[in-house]
Amino acid sequence: MTGSPDRLLIRQGAFRDLAPVIRIENRSFEDPWSPDALFGELQTDRMRVPLVAEYDGVVCGYIMAWLVADQLHVLNIATDPDYLRRGIGTALLK
Repeated sequence: MTGSPDRLLIRQGAFRDLAPVIRIENRSFEDPWSPDALFGELQTDRMRVPLVAEYDGVVCGYIMAWLVADQLHVLNIATDPDYLRRGIGTALLK
């Protein structure tokens, strides 16, 4: 990762993260998920595991996953193109 690792924070995603997640989704994929689908995955329950990455306080990546039994199923993962090659995707997966 470029810079200091303490500049990166991985935390639980929340509804307040919807706007930056939509922005990253639209910049990352030709066929992005709908805002409604992303909103639904930002819920926290026994199955959903939404995480976001903040770099210097800016939401720059996310992962949407489901915990099914003892397995984690990654549904979607993206890093803002402006923040590539900083280890953000790897940190989200870990």
